[in-house]
Amino acid sequence: MANKYQRLLNNTFLFLLAQAGSKIIALVLIPIYSHVFSAEEYGLIDGITAGVSLLLPIVTLMIQTAVLRFVLDKEEDPKIIFSNSIAIYVVEMIVILSCYIALKILNIYNGILEFIALSLALEALNGILINYVKARNKNVLFMMQGFICTFVMGTLNILFLCVFHMGIQGYFFSIALAYLVTNIVIIIWSGCLKDVSISAIDKQKLKKMLAYCIPMIANSLSWTLMSIGDRYMIIALLGLSANGIYAIATKIPTMISSLTNIFQQSWEISAIEEQKSEDKNGFYTIIFDYMSTFMVVCVSGCMIIIRIVIEQFLGDGFVSAWRYTPFLLLSLLFSSYASFYGASYNAEKKTMGAFLTSMAGAVINILLNYFLIKIGGLQGATIATMIAYLIMWLIRLFHTRAYIKINIPKIRFIISWVVLGAQVAVFYLLSNYWLWQMFAMSGFAVLLILLNKSVFFKMIQSLQKKFKREKSK
Repeated sequence: MANKYQRLLNNTFLFLLAQAGSKIIALVLIPIYSHVFSAEEYGLIDGITAGVSLLLPIVTLMIQTAVLRFVLDKEEDPKIIFSNSIAIYVVEMIVILSCYIALKILNIYNGILEFIALSLALEALNGILINYVKARNKNVLFMMQGFICTFVMGTLNILFLCVFHMGIQGYFFSIALAYLVTNIVIIIWSGCLKDVSISAIDKQKLKKMLAYCIPMIANSLSWTLMSIGDRYMIIALLGLSANGIYAIATKIPTMISSLTNIFQQSWEISAIEEQKSEDKNGFYTIIFDYMSTFMVVCVSGCMIIIRIVIEQFLGDGFVSAWRYTPFLLLSLLFSSYASFYGASYNAEKKTMGAFLTSMAGAVINILLNYFLIKIGGLQGATIATMIAYLIMWLIRLFHTRAYIKINIPKIRFIISWVVLGAQVAVFYLLSNYWLWQMFAMSGFAVLLILLNKSVFFKMIQSLQKKFKREKSK
């Protein structure tokens, strides 16, 4: 299709507008967290949040992924898909409520139990709603719900932490309330309740949806273990304070990861739409080249500024976090590669492949973390995570050749990685000579831009064409 690149670009801009506010607010709140919470408290917050992330795929059965995939399928009735997903959600809520009552009676996790239950219930519904409105092309609503959630969450965070001094509980309940408000807005604005019908619930359709999304549970769990497994290993081997520093070190890489996830969401839609295209391989090759080039330069640029940002804006207990960021940034690079290739599994409805490859990465990550943390402390955790994501990408590179064949420009790729590796070496070797460190790393960043200038020119031309079309409308 001639306009497939334009649609991908449009979707990326849409998702960016929907989520840019939340990323900016999250970045602004990091200095507040570093001054309000101690390293130990922030380590505890990070551990609880990671636990919720781990539980969410199990509780939701990843039904939200089936909503997006099946509603995008032109042969399916969106109302039937949505009704079936809500039926599954009702069952999920009964399970959450039963577990909450049992744990409350046993006095387990008292104090944070309410947050965990609320988060699971509200985030599960939010996942279904936003994927439904996204698949139904309700673009304005999709964009606005991101702004609303961000505004409410940011406002309540500041109010609960800085005005009422509610501490950890205030942090958690501001998140839960933000999802509650957002879900209510989506339901009222979209009118999606009229699409729910008991008569539309179909056993065969439920089986088909669950057959698609159940392997995604293990896939999501594996990705979650990849991203948070090191946190629990750090807590067990080094303590909560060390995890607090590590959590801060991951914040800026995580912010960039959020931006790549915006692209990955639009890319997943394009991969599904182009599944039967004759030029599928060429499309994948061009987009991967654009994405990987942008990511390499972005990682290089972040390495230049990361130390200044952490030392100038964060609390004294977290200033050492800059030492652990380079390998986390490289982890982000390989993670984005793995995610890109993973979209082909969803497009082909071969979700078992996504599960097996991500599980392999998770097992490698856990094993490497155990041994390398003992040897190198927090730095061992960053290296373990980087190696695990690299191996996961390489596995997917070969495993997905049954569906797609991406022609990677090997020489340019290898040279770019060598330059990036040299920049990491300079980051550590010249850490006591700040000015020389900045000068050398800036030189490597410029070299990467020059090396990939042809790709950047094509990207700029594509953006110019988009803006010219917008103006002519």
